[in-house]
Amino acid sequence: MTSPRRIRAFKRLSLGGGDYTRDLGIEWTHDELALLPVRSEMVLASRLGELEPPIDTVFLHIKEHDAYRESCIRAHGLGFQGKLCIHPDQVDPTNDVFTPTDEVVTWSRKIVAEFEKAERKTESHPFK
Repeated sequence: MTSPRRIRAFKRLSLGGGDYTRDLGIEWTHDELALLPVRSEMVLASRLGELEPPIDTVFLHIKEHDAYRESCIRAHGLGFQGKLCIHPDQVDPTNDVFTPTDEVVTWSRKIVAEFEKAERKTESHPFK
C-alpha cells in the first residue's frame, strides 16, 4: 500500500476500471466482481491517506440503466462518494444514489452541532 505522505499530494482518487482490467488481462463483466478488490483498496487507501472518499469508474454499457444503477449502489456501499459518468442518462441515477437523504443530512447536522457544543464546553473549562 502507498505511504500516506505520497497520497497526500492528492485530494481524492478515482478508479479507471477499463485501464485496470486491461492491464491485468481480466474481463470487466456487468457484475463488476473483477473491480471489487481494487475498489476496496481505493477506499482503504483514501482513508489511510486522509483523502476524501474516491470516485468510482465509468460504466460502459450506457443503455443498460438498471445495471448502471446497481453499479452506483455497489460503489456507494463500498464507500465511494461519486461515480464518473459518460452519458447524460447516467447523471440522474448517480445523483439519486450518491446524494444524502434528508434523514442523513439532519442526523449529520445534529452530530456537528453536538460536537461544536462539546468544544465550547471544553474551551470554557477552567482547567484547560
